[in-house]
Amino acid sequence: MENIEKIVKQVAEEVEGSVYAGYSGRGMFGKTCFGVVCENHVRCVEVAILHGLTGARYDNMGKDYIVYWPNPLKI
Repeated sequence: MENIEKIVKQVAEEVEGSVYAGYSGRGMFGKTCFGVVCENHVRCVEVAILHGLTGARYDNMGKDYIVYWPNPLKI
């Protein structure tokens, strides 16, 4: 299995986003994970799935979104 961080970086590059390390999303109670800050969350999730990364969630940050993987599954 590939390193989740490496896959997230690749996804961020492909969607012209940036990696956010240490994101704590809704219901994570202080736990942190990797995320991608991007303009199009749907495209980001699609690209992640193409790389085998599932279990994405997203939050709206105003202009941009953050797509994150609290419990990433590599298929």
